[in-house]
Parts: sequence; structure tokens; C-alpha cells
Amino acid sequence: MTEKFKKKLTNELKAYRRQGVELMLNARQASPKEIAAACTTAEEGSYMRDYECDASGKISRLNFQHILSDR
Repeated sequence: MTEKFKKKLTNELKAYRRQGVELMLNARQASPKEIAAACTTAEEGSYMRDYECDASGKISRLNFQHILSDR
């Protein structure tokens, strides 16, 4: 993936964090830069987003989970 994609993802995740959304990478808290780096350097598989919402329907947590390809 390109540096342009990495920067775009980092900025998107920073915006979520400013809104109070907790960011997670493989079940641990992570910074936008950590998540973007992991997503852009994953050699096997990719990362799946999992959005968790509070009782009012607002996104409260964004999980990035590494998924291995079955090839």
C-alpha cells in the first residue's frame, strides 16, 4: 500500500479518536499511526474493521483484527 493511503488512514483514525472512539489493534489499544503502519505492512492477510456502537448507536470502539488468507 502507498504512503498516500497510510496518511489518509492515519488522518481518518485521528478524526475518530477526536470524537472519543477507542482504537484497537488485535485486541489492544493502539494509536492511529500504529494501526496505519500495521495495515500497510501486512504481508500475509489483511486487517478487518469491526465497529462497536454504544446504546445510542454512536461508534464507541473501532477494532482492527488481522485476518490471515487461507491460500
